[in-house]
Amino acid sequence: MGDYAFRSEPMSFVQLMMEKDVAHATVDEIAKLSCMQFIDSDSNTVKTAFQRPWSNEVRLCAEILRQLRLFRGVSQALRVELDVQQSIPAGERTTLLDMQQTLVEMERELNEVGARQRFMDQTFFERLEHKYVLLHADLVRSTSQEAEPLAQGMETESLLDSEGGRGAELRGVSSISGVIRAVDKTQFQLLVWRVSKGGNALLRFANSPRMLMQYEDGKVEEVEKDAFVIFFTGKVMGDKLNKLCDSQGVHKYRMPGSQREQVDLLQELNRSLRDHQEITVQADRRKAEIVEGLAKRLGAVEEWVLKEKAIYSTMNLFNSSVGARTVVAE
Repeated sequence: MGDYAFRSEPMSFVQLMMEKDVAHATVDEIAKLSCMQFIDSDSNTVKTAFQRPWSNEVRLCAEILRQLRLFRGVSQALRVELDVQQSIPAGERTTLLDMQQTLVEMERELNEVGARQRFMDQTFFERLEHKYVLLHADLVRSTSQEAEPLAQGMETESLLDSEGGRGAELRGVSSISGVIRAVDKTQFQLLVWRVSKGGNALLRFANSPRMLMQYEDGKVEEVEKDAFVIFFTGKVMGDKLNKLCDSQGVHKYRMPGSQREQVDLLQELNRSLRDHQEITVQADRRKAEIVEGLAKRLGAVEEWVLKEKAIYSTMNLFNSSVGARTVVAE
């Protein structure tokens, strides 16, 4: 062929005819010489990328690389040691199909552990919110001295006693308690006022919003939330306020009917939170066990798959229409 400005040396056009069975090994050996540039055959101009003979192998390599990126991210998150082995041991070398099947099984197991963990995390976040409500919405009969051992280092200002000690006047009325985003606080106050027809319900917020975790679009985010209590009378008013809370995305939580029940519930929540932390440690340990063997040689496996993808992409440039078992490389 003619000289090109971007080539450092003069090039010659050649054609190589080979059997399909040895095409992979031939391209592999030629690549080691770094002396040949393969070009797309004219017979492939009417073929799409999916009509090339080795398009399935290229897609398989792309899928394996996606799985390897996933395992690298999991390994880094769990601080598993990476790339200890610089090459794949001879006894562990396999085919792309076998590698992909192994990775599919590993990914399936990781997804199962992750799904269980996400469900437990959601429950964990809800129990944190419930505890936050309990510590900021003491019962009317609770005194500051009785609530102090429940706080466990958190502020426990009572919502019921936050406005001039009027909590004692509210005995016997019904209540709804929960948490709401701090940014929605003003709008929620106005809606409660309208639903209660001008103030036939009493809404009180905690004076110390707290950053709490929640799932937002599949990701864990910190959101500033405020605890609240609504006092009202009558079943009809209760139904209206419950519907309002549901429409505003409010998380409602049960408040015990006595101080003893409140103490028991708080202790139960604390036990559940401790159990969740222990289970999370076990789940992380299981994830580390799944990816540990692969993580040691992850870099070498990635390099091997990238090499296979490059070889099959090059083979897709060949003219495969000359025979059932023959290809021509240009």
